[in-house]
Order: sequence, then structure tokens, then C-alpha cells
Amino acid sequence: MNQAIKFSGELWADRWEKQLTDQVAELGVTPVLAAVYFHEDAGSRLYTRLKSEAAARVGIKYLTASFSLADPVENAISKIREWVNDSGITGVMVQKPWAKMWIAAQPNQFLSDAAAKMAYAAWWDKLMMAIPLAKDVDGLSVETRNALKTGAAVKVVPATCRAVLFILTQALEKHLAWLPSSSSFDPVAPVKVALIGKSDLLTVPLFNRLRNYPDWWTDQAAESQFKTNQIEWQPELFTSVSLANYLAVHQQLFDFQVIVSATGVPNLIQPEWIKPGSILIDAGEPLGDIDPQAYESSVFYTPVPGGVGPLTVSFLLKNCLDLIV
Repeated sequence: MNQAIKFSGELWADRWEKQLTDQVAELGVTPVLAAVYFHEDAGSRLYTRLKSEAAARVGIKYLTASFSLADPVENAISKIREWVNDSGITGVMVQKPWAKMWIAAQPNQFLSDAAAKMAYAAWWDKLMMAIPLAKDVDGLSVETRNALKTGAAVKVVPATCRAVLFILTQALEKHLAWLPSSSSFDPVAPVKVALIGKSDLLTVPLFNRLRNYPDWWTDQAAESQFKTNQIEWQPELFTSVSLANYLAVHQQLFDFQVIVSATGVPNLIQPEWIKPGSILIDAGEPLGDIDPQAYESSVFYTPVPGGVGPLTVSFLLKNCLDLIV
């Protein structure tokens, strides 16, 4: 069996930063990205720092405002509206904290886990409703989500989703040129994609993008050398419950040529579930969702760390520039 291709997010992030630096220099103005984050969440602090450093390297000004998860949501909304109304600010975003961090910070106890998750979702939607489409640099506003569901035109999609779309172009570009004998990919037949973990950062917008935008491939082809948009995509979205139900019947994921997983459950995806010759894209954090032993039977995979993550930061900055154009 041929050796699988390991995708390097760091390598591509470096390439994208060089392109973005040139694009910023050509603009003649300094783009400004403004971000709210919540200081109790260590992940939010880390990602805010990484994005700020990357923005500085390419010439984008990065503003931040920190709040507590225990603060009234109106405090953060007030800052968001201030930025939205500032014509000098290009894009506005909120660094999304882990649900468990928000729930733990609330003064009142919830009657059930389901009630807590519903309250968290409602809190998040209030923040996202304050960001209009024109300044939605992270592609997570309510307007953007609704547009993606219907196939309406949008300037940006969530940065992680855009990173995975780009990685797909790289996977198939290399794969079609190579076509190992172990391949499970037929460039003529529909491509079935398993999207594991319900996330508004990745799997939900990716599902809508693949299903509702037949020309997304053409858009991404401008950012790679892959030229075809004739592929028929058949995405299927799995929650943890629906995945367990599917596996109870089928015992594996052999129906799918592409697996994209973003649950945050380490080694959730087992090697015996994977059809030989598949494309594996792992967006789990901080550890990978896909058992590394599964790489051996794949044709292309993204490692954790060093795969999707570095490229996500690059595409957030690309989104910022796209809001100007």
C-alpha cells in the first residue's frame, strides 16, 4: 500500500501569510479586526494571542476586549455594537468559549444538562445577532448561518470551514494525480462525506457549503491548482448519538470516502471503521478525534496538532481582507 500524504498546516499557513502580507500592502489602508474574548477560558486566551500575533505579521491591526463569562451579556454586546458602528473597523468577532466553561461560570444551577446547553446556545445567539453580515469576519453571525442554509451569497464562511474546504482541494489535487491502487475515491461517482460532531464552527457550515453551493470548488480552485467543479458531494452530518446509532447497524464508516471529525473526543474514530483509501480530516482539539493508526490505511490525513488549526488562523485573516473587497 502507498504511504498516505500528511498535510502540513504550518507549511500552508506560512504560504498564506506571505500572500496576505502582499495583499495588505496593496490595499493602502490598514485592516482592523476586533475580537471579544472571555478570560476564564484558557483556549480563548490562547487563540486570541495566536490570532493577534498572526495579524501583526501580515499587517492587520487586531483589537481585543476581555469580559468575564459571569458578566451580563449586554456588556459584551455593547462593545460589539461600538465596534460595528466604527467605520474604521473592518471585521468583528467573538472568540467562542467552551460550553462547559460558560455553564460553570453562571450563578444559577440548571435543572438538567439539556437546559444548560439551551441556555448557552441562547447566550451565544444574542452575541451573534449583534454582528451584521458586513462585519462578520468569523462567519458565525445569525445572518451568515441563515444565508448558508439557503445557499444565499456570503462574503465569508467560518475560518475553520474554509480551511477544511481548502484542505479538501489539496487532498483531491494530490490524490487524482497519484491515484494509488488502494484508493476508495472515484472522481466520477458522488463523494460521500461523513461530518462528525455538530459544530457551528465547522461541520454545520461545511455541510451547508457542500450541499448548497455547487460552485464552492471553483471558488477554492483560485486558491489551489485544482480545476474541476464537477464533483457531486453527498455530506452527512452526525451527532454523537446518531453516529453511535449508525455504527450499531453498520459497524464501520465504509460508505464514506471522506471523514471530517470535530468532536473533541480523543481517538473517537477507530481504524477499523475507516475504508482503506479514505481522506481523513481531523479538527479535534486539543487532541485528535481520529486514532493515528487509521492514518495507515488512508491516502491523505491531517495530524493534530499541525493540521487544520494553523490554517484556520490564516483564513480568519483572509476573511478580514475579503470584507474589504
